[in-house]
Amino acid sequence: MSLSVEPVDTCSDVRIATLHVDDVEPAMYGLLRLLFFDRTDERRFVSVTCTQRMITLVADQARLALVPGLEVDSTEWAVLRVDGVLDVVGAIASLTSPLAAAGIPVFHLSTYDSELVLVPRAHLEEALHCFSGGAAAAADDEERPPSPEGGGRRSFALKILAEHRMTILRLEKQFEPWHLHALLRLLFFPEPDDPEPSVVNLTWSPDNELSILAGVSPWWMEHCQTSPEGLSGIHQEEMVPISLVAPLNATGVVAAMATVLAGCQISILGCSTLLGGGLATDFTLVPLSKLAEATLAFEAAGFSVSKNLEEGGVESTQLNGESQSSGQEDDNSPLRGEPDLSSPALRSELEDNSPSRGE
Repeated sequence: MSLSVEPVDTCSDVRIATLHVDDVEPAMYGLLRLLFFDRTDERRFVSVTCTQRMITLVADQARLALVPGLEVDSTEWAVLRVDGVLDVVGAIASLTSPLAAAGIPVFHLSTYDSELVLVPRAHLEEALHCFSGGAAAAADDEERPPSPEGGGRRSFALKILAEHRMTILRLEKQFEPWHLHALLRLLFFPEPDDPEPSVVNLTWSPDNELSILAGVSPWWMEHCQTSPEGLSGIHQEEMVPISLVAPLNATGVVAAMATVLAGCQISILGCSTLLGGGLATDFTLVPLSKLAEATLAFEAAGFSVSKNLEEGGVESTQLNGESQSSGQEDDNSPLRGEPDLSSPALRSELEDNSPSRGE
């Protein structure tokens, strides 16, 4: 697939930062100013992703300085963008596979109209060369990135969050104030009865598009139906997130997952987040109608897949396709695809896999 990949010029010094949810209250003024009340530059790129334990912010250093208490990753990132690929099968694989082959790590964000891939600024020229005419043609002739089994290492564990269905919407900028209360409820101020989503992402791109990736909780769906002003995509098919945890600086994770699904003609979305400690979670969103097919494809490719059951149990499937564990999750077990980072065994396994995040 031929893609027109361009750097986002206004995103010259993008950094990725994290904030633990326990530290949100003292940082709230800065968060609100950064996300909703910053008018210093109309062509801005800002992204916020909320999971159970961590908030991930992507913005330039000056904007991140508005928020106290952030842990800012030292890597300076550049943003590559491809437009108009929301329903294009294989777009993410075509975008990330050349970068994986070149050994360039990525941080991936899908928006309603675009795919955004962050690459370390030190590798920007090399990344752009991956999509030049000759390099792209050569990449098309090469084998796709190997599966975990093909890399000769233990597979990366995928967690299917089937009970956390999601949709992606676009909100026109001029209507943002109309939906501000609902957006704040999604991110920071849930009501007591609101179901906890797997992940929530809001991304403002430089063309003033706001993409909203959120769960299909009843209150949010009701809000979108009763107040549709400025919203696009309300009636799209629901998607199921599949999470994978690996080191941030490893290569090929997104490409490995996207390549498997491209081979099945399944269109996907993606969202990367930081966990802290140099670890990242990559969420791949699969259409609900394609979930069973996607699961079988991942298992056939050698991934270890665990499936969250609606009643709270967890069914695990290993490389041989046999169920290895089944039972109720502990009340203190990680939710939303996030691992227990205090586990020495997990950290050891991630370190063993870190040189080949997508192999």
